[in-house]
Amino acid sequence: MFKLKHYILFTKMFIATAAFSQDTSLYIYFDNLSSEAIKFSDDGDYKLTTFFIYYRGYETKKKREKMKQLQKKEQEKNRRNLGHTIPETGVVYISTEPPEKLTSLDDITTISPKVYREEWVYKKKPQNIYIITPSNDGSFYKWRVGMMAYE
Repeated sequence: MFKLKHYILFTKMFIATAAFSQDTSLYIYFDNLSSEAIKFSDDGDYKLTTFFIYYRGYETKKKREKMKQLQKKEQEKNRRNLGHTIPETGVVYISTEPPEKLTSLDDITTISPKVYREEWVYKKKPQNIYIITPSNDGSFYKWRVGMMAYE
């Protein structure tokens, strides 16, 4: 009985330590909201904000147009194949609440949309995803976002 109590206590401590020792948050810093490689839109009062990060190969308008032409040709060839669909060009993140205002990014490790596109998009998704954008007054907005699902 004594060993069983120790085993249960050790297991609980291990699980609690493992759960709190891993930071499962990802911070993506959008330094240029007018970049071709991303899309940003909000409703004016930040009740609904969307961020769109293009996948690798779709970063510029020229590349997207070229891919659309190739996809259109493929679709023409496979017109009878009803299961053939055009692949998605990026990932959409959505926030339905106002952002938190930050004065600095000193304590936050961020990645760029480019790093996300090249590395993170293919990895396991973290529990919490935040997108950080610059503000006009030199501070930053931190948005908690969720990935928009496609059906």
